[in-house]
Amino acid sequence: MKLNFNFKISQALFWLHLALGVLAGLVVLVLSATGAVLVLQRPITSLVDRDVRRLSSSEQARLASAGAVVLAWTGLALTWRRFRAWAGRRATAPAAGTLGPDAPEALGDNA
Repeated sequence: MKLNFNFKISQALFWLHLALGVLAGLVVLVLSATGAVLVLQRPITSLVDRDVRRLSSSEQARLASAGAVVLAWTGLALTWRRFRAWAGRRATAPAAGTLGPDAPEALGDNA
């Protein structure tokens, strides 16, 4: 019996040590990744933004207006879709204070 008890303690300590080691490893990984990003922030930013800095003001205005058109078109399309769904629900719904043709079935014995 004593051997089995020691084996359970040994297993518990192993899994506890493994879980704490994995957790510590994740903390070190996050700290390393964020530190690397902070150290390399300027080179990464200049690499990502290099094409944006080369655009003239007229090209930037053209891109902004194209983006505005796409945004407006998307908003209009979504509004139209919502309106059609609302109109469809309104057309199929019974008027306020009235009962539909299946009212006796819906009310049951209370009709």
